[in-house]
Amino acid sequence: MKRITNITLVFAGICLLSLVYNPLQSQNSQGFQDSDFVGEPLEEVRLQTDRELYLAGESIWFSSFCSIKNESTPSPISQILYIEIFNSTHKVFLREKFKLNGGKIAGHLVIPEETPTGYYFIRAYTMYLRNFPPENYYISSLTVINPEIPQSGGHVNREIMMITEGGNLINDIPSQVALKIPNEIVQKTTAAFFANSKGEQLNQLKIYPNGLCIITFTPNDSLRYFLKFIFHNGDSLLTPLPEPQKKGMSVQTEISGLDLSVKTYWPEFDQKNTSTYKLKVLTKAYHQKYETKVMINQNMTETMIPLAKLPQGLSYVVVANQNDSILCFNPVYLEKEIPDAIRVRLPQNTFSTREKIELDIDLPQSLSNDLEMMSVSVVKKGTAITMGNLLPEDVIENPCLLESYLVKNGGRTPDLMDQITIALILHSPNALNTYRKRLDQQDSDRIYLPEIRDVSISGFLLDKKTGEPLKDVQMFASVLFEDFQLHTTKTMDDGGFVFTLNHLTGKHNLYLFPDIHDSGEHELLIHNDFSTQFRDLNECYPVIDSVFLGLLEEIYINQQISANFPGGVSADLHEVQRLSPWFGVEMISIKLADYIDLTSFREVINEIVPSVRLRANNDQYRFTVFDDNSQITYENPLVLLDHIPVTDINELVKIHPALIEKIEVMNQPYILGNYTIWGLILISV
Repeated sequence: MKRITNITLVFAGICLLSLVYNPLQSQNSQGFQDSDFVGEPLEEVRLQTDRELYLAGESIWFSSFCSIKNESTPSPISQILYIEIFNSTHKVFLREKFKLNGGKIAGHLVIPEETPTGYYFIRAYTMYLRNFPPENYYISSLTVINPEIPQSGGHVNREIMMITEGGNLINDIPSQVALKIPNEIVQKTTAAFFANSKGEQLNQLKIYPNGLCIITFTPNDSLRYFLKFIFHNGDSLLTPLPEPQKKGMSVQTEISGLDLSVKTYWPEFDQKNTSTYKLKVLTKAYHQKYETKVMINQNMTETMIPLAKLPQGLSYVVVANQNDSILCFNPVYLEKEIPDAIRVRLPQNTFSTREKIELDIDLPQSLSNDLEMMSVSVVKKGTAITMGNLLPEDVIENPCLLESYLVKNGGRTPDLMDQITIALILHSPNALNTYRKRLDQQDSDRIYLPEIRDVSISGFLLDKKTGEPLKDVQMFASVLFEDFQLHTTKTMDDGGFVFTLNHLTGKHNLYLFPDIHDSGEHELLIHNDFSTQFRDLNECYPVIDSVFLGLLEEIYINQQISANFPGGVSADLHEVQRLSPWFGVEMISIKLADYIDLTSFREVINEIVPSVRLRANNDQYRFTVFDDNSQITYENPLVLLDHIPVTDINELVKIHPALIEKIEVMNQPYILGNYTIWGLILISV
């Protein structure tokens, strides 16, 4: 498992940290063209977590696969995966990078202990995918419970939500009205009816326990329509539906066999001014996949679109005029094939602690190419999605989660599909607003190059006064402390630089340093590799009832036992081999504790450190290193103080010898990338 969980950047006093993005050329050394960064991405990311319910401080075990889109082939484009956990306001609670191996990674994320109780979202993407809207990133949801920090008392909708499919309730047009009824009404309702102003109860309503309900009827503009709720205590509630309109367009969609049926109604349309309209189908990221012309008249117009021509998953059916003004915007969920269920057989129903379990897994032929994404998890009952008949609250509020939810929930019962239809109708006004905002956004001309190497850090070096880039400046990056690495490179013409941090995992302190000898001030700008673009998401709150509370108590006890009696599975599944930073080059090492105490740094160097001399010229100190093999003296060797490059030797000599633990010397040239180190002095305090 390869990841960088946190990097602390330590800068020299002349540097200023800022966040920037890197606009790159439309054609680059990796051979990508402009066309590779428009339209739909060439790769997609999928991610599977072990469960959906966690306590703050627990680990989320996951597996992820980055593949060529619509294929099971590992993607050769990207080598680094980005994973974030955030809430509906886009506040990020956790972000990490992982190194992909053959397009795959399996690992874990530790939820911060200060994470409040609530619904959260987890998304995964690559640097290449940052060239596309965030709707192309993988996203799913999870629930975090923190016994110490309960969920905030945010806004809870106490009104009955009513949305008509197609946007309008039109006289004499068959219509569907989707309802979302607050939980407090659902809990005390014994019966609910659909009635009209004549006092007629037309039919009894089927209200799902999550509050979803749908009414199908043909309205008459001479009547008003109502919902009638009868409560346990005998009270009742009468709620009016929107009034039917005599004018307006209505668009209705449904899956009919292997086609998508789109029915268009416009009763008052003037046939004298008949014109063609555009019928489009957009992907979840609003990329157009299909367009045809439709003729609108007073009669119902039905268009059948083969599902084979349409995108899979969440899509949008759009009716627009010739000027592309949107007349109707309907979300739909399209599945060309419903996946067969995976069946798992166990030799027995109960097992002892640490008893070996052998599984028989029946994998449908349709999933035989998806073995790369298969994983087995053992979790506590109630913490993972099972084949249920109720659509969760977070999916109802955010249908963008449908794809990941249905992958986890293998069932496609009629009740569940009915609730999906209701949720999509309820989502249509928000979906249209989001699409309009997207249309108003200007496309960026920035191109994010795919990461084909290891975890990296990059940025720019500028003159702070003029803002001009500083090119051809030697830059150093030191990974400090126990996993020491030293990297160097020169800035490019635009002042840009990139460091690849090979064989590095976990949390580290990183020191960046430009080797500049003038007296001016300079600015070091570091790229934020994580995306700052988020899709619009609605806030919702987990309902903690008595049954749920009992489950949480059991999980909380298990968490405390695990914390006090550690053991079991190691977090590091794939230990990375520790490499010597100097790759076997012999270093001369002097421990000062082995020698008599000296009073000055200069005495230490000149008296007991072999191959090194410290000289002064015009009150400026400098080191030299003597190579006894080639009999050559090297000027200006690289000096590191606790792995940090030092250029002001006059300040270094002020260190008292009692503070120095050891001094190591490399008295021969060493090639680091395209940079040659002419001797090395490593001082540890």
